[in-house]
Amino acid sequence: MIMRSTHWLWWMWLVAGCICADSVAGQSAEDGAQTLQLARHAASAGCFSEAETLLREKIADPDAPAVDQFAVQLEILRRIRLDYSLTGEQLLRQLRESIPDVTAEEMERWRQQGVLQHRVIDGQVCYFKRAAGNLSRACPAAKARRQTRVTPTGTRFDLPAHLAQLVAEAERIGQTQIHPVKHRIRYELRVKEGHRRLRKGAIVRCWLPFPQEYRQQTQVKLLSAEPASAIVSPNGHPHRTVYFELTVDDPSNPPAFEAEFEFVTAAYVPQLDPAKVKPYDTTDELYREYTAERAPHIVFTPEVKKLAAEIVGDETNPLEKALRIFRWVSNEIRWCSEMEYSTIQNLSGKGIAAREGDCGVQGLVFVTLCRAAGVPARWQSGWQSLPNRRNMHDWSEFYVEPWGWLPADASYGLQEHADARVRDFYCGHLDPYRLIVNLDYGHQLHPAKQSFRSEPCDFQRGEIEVDGHNLYFDEWSWDIDVRTMPLDGGLTSVEEALDAVVPKQLQAGKMSGAVIAVGRRTEAGYETWQKAYGLMQFEPQPAPMRKDAIFDMASMTKPIATGTSLMKLVEQGRLALDDPVGKYLPEFNTEDNKKKVTIRHLMTHMSGMPPYVGAARQKVIRDEAGKFPCPDATREYIRKLSLAAEPGEKMVYSCLNAILCAAVLEVVTGQPLDSFAAEHIFKPLKMDSSGFNPLENKRTRCVPSERAAHGSGAGGFLQGQVHDPLAAMQGGVSGNAGLFSTVADLHRYAQMMLDGGTLDGVRILKEQTIRDMTRVQNPGAVNKYGKPDRRGLLWDLYVPDPGDAGVDAIFAYGHTGYTGTAIRMYPEHGVYIIALANRVHPNDTGKVGSLRRAVWETVGAVLMDCPAP
Repeated sequence: MIMRSTHWLWWMWLVAGCICADSVAGQSAEDGAQTLQLARHAASAGCFSEAETLLREKIADPDAPAVDQFAVQLEILRRIRLDYSLTGEQLLRQLRESIPDVTAEEMERWRQQGVLQHRVIDGQVCYFKRAAGNLSRACPAAKARRQTRVTPTGTRFDLPAHLAQLVAEAERIGQTQIHPVKHRIRYELRVKEGHRRLRKGAIVRCWLPFPQEYRQQTQVKLLSAEPASAIVSPNGHPHRTVYFELTVDDPSNPPAFEAEFEFVTAAYVPQLDPAKVKPYDTTDELYREYTAERAPHIVFTPEVKKLAAEIVGDETNPLEKALRIFRWVSNEIRWCSEMEYSTIQNLSGKGIAAREGDCGVQGLVFVTLCRAAGVPARWQSGWQSLPNRRNMHDWSEFYVEPWGWLPADASYGLQEHADARVRDFYCGHLDPYRLIVNLDYGHQLHPAKQSFRSEPCDFQRGEIEVDGHNLYFDEWSWDIDVRTMPLDGGLTSVEEALDAVVPKQLQAGKMSGAVIAVGRRTEAGYETWQKAYGLMQFEPQPAPMRKDAIFDMASMTKPIATGTSLMKLVEQGRLALDDPVGKYLPEFNTEDNKKKVTIRHLMTHMSGMPPYVGAARQKVIRDEAGKFPCPDATREYIRKLSLAAEPGEKMVYSCLNAILCAAVLEVVTGQPLDSFAAEHIFKPLKMDSSGFNPLENKRTRCVPSERAAHGSGAGGFLQGQVHDPLAAMQGGVSGNAGLFSTVADLHRYAQMMLDGGTLDGVRILKEQTIRDMTRVQNPGAVNKYGKPDRRGLLWDLYVPDPGDAGVDAIFAYGHTGYTGTAIRMYPEHGVYIIALANRVHPNDTGKVGSLRRAVWETVGAVLMDCPAP
């Protein structure tokens, strides 16, 4: 069992002189060394207060920047206290979030077993702030007791599958740099309000991370900086930064620094062959530098030398040596959340002794063992930017001729895959989802920082100081926004790009889940993609979203069921678009101006009908009818309503228009909308999961919406029952809402539309009918806001205006639904996008606009070469 309590923290005392200024003026070296030794012993024994008292006695000015040995050691003690800040009660509460029945006695037993990271500080047991998460990694029994939680669908990027695609592509095209991904990153650092160092005239210096131009990482651009007078350090500097300096004018307004930049990173996938390895020139400067020790983190102790020899064995080929070391680190150094590096004396030594550590520890173990085995190796770090997995990250490089420096990510380690090329991918290759900032560790920043850094080893979050005083991580906040866009242009790239935005947008919009689908016409037919994200429902029990989930289409009913059905009748000559509504519904003509309303007016929302029937009036209709549903009473009320505007005068989007359209259809055909649409649209197109009022055997696939008195789903939720109140009052069959469908069925419908009305040899509509439905039918019309609002026949039209950019510059037609559904079709590109989200569960508060926008822009950028402005 690994003891995780104390001894690997100590100590920076021996190296303080390497990272700080010389000893305090006026103190003899012997006296200073004795004080440090006494403080070291006190702290090692857990007597922090005693150690702190000894150190303070040697600090001439307590308010001076921490640059001498005593001030630095005092600061390290403070940082350790911050890392070990949990009491037993606090940790127990954290543990009970995942193991509800855990007891204090069990926690004490785990502490004594050494699987709960802790220190005894001044007689009190203090736990590491990430001990709860690390427990399940160190203790299988605790892991087995963790409460199982439903994992939202689509939240984990399929990395092995991605790597397999990279390996295959690299071999197919014979290139080492493939699958480029454009990154745009905004990084912000903000000093916390009311900081005591902020005074008028104070000088604030700040360093933010910035990408290197390095092999597979190119096209680096600083897009903006605030303050604008930013300085980018030279490319190739070990820690590349954007540097800011300002003078505080208003101390009540905390300084904030921001940089936005972009770059392109490709996957690096060289074809490695041990037979092609060339011998090292051991006299070369590169070989000597990168096979040497570099204290304190790369030290060839007897244990390290012995371990390296055991791992490598009799292997002499450098590539094979590195692979053996990589596999050993991957298998033997378990990942765990780590303490701040500034409190750890020897990162590689700590990892080897404890057999655990985070990515930086794992990386330096790899580097140290490689160097000890005669393979040049060095540190590299920055950020990982995989879809749904953005975080600071460290990895390594090793040098083998004829390829030069090769990446190695021991933290990602061995992949679970049958193909050895994928399994060992991260020894010699690297994915394209990286921000490379650091080419080594532990160097000066540019320009140099005066005080003891928050992170003297690595550089990822940034650094800041005020009047020479370092501000530690607890004194400022940071934020990073990472946007990635694969540049290959295929559906695989679509998935990667959407994986990066959809889960984030679902969370921001407080929506349970979504299913997204994309199709593109090719010479061989349509290539399609679809993926489920998130949860099908939050309540009463969470359940993962499924790709075959049936969604309440809400207003998407209008064009797909109602509009398509009416246009079938137009084609058959059974009605004309300019026929008055009163021809089919005489009871509609309650006022003279209503006699002017035509079918075209209804289908373009130019009829002048009110938008909807309010909740209060709905109740009156139900009460007067004395039953629910009450279709006859609802339809009678709608037909007798007065117009809110003159026919053809302005565009007023109205659900009542579509309800009247369905009524006209029923009069003409003698069939209700659900029956007609099933016979003439859904069955011919083999849209087997589409229709109104889904059968009981399909209800479990239906996405629940809100609770309602008539809700038949678990917990009283509407499930397989229409959400729209007017449609519900009509028994679930209405021209404005009531259709249920899936992405699989909508794939077929969209392909029919884009292919001129046919699919698989079955014609649903004439090509001219499709053109009529999707061209502007109300030129010059404006909505209630006075803005142009161009409509097709029950289709929304997205017509580019001068100055539009990105996906807005491409003509499209489609429709949205109140429940969170949407579809868009781009006929010029033969592309369609389906975005079925659930914004009305468990209540009507979800926000879907940003998700839709992100999906349109993402697909537009990948498939239609129209990046967002």
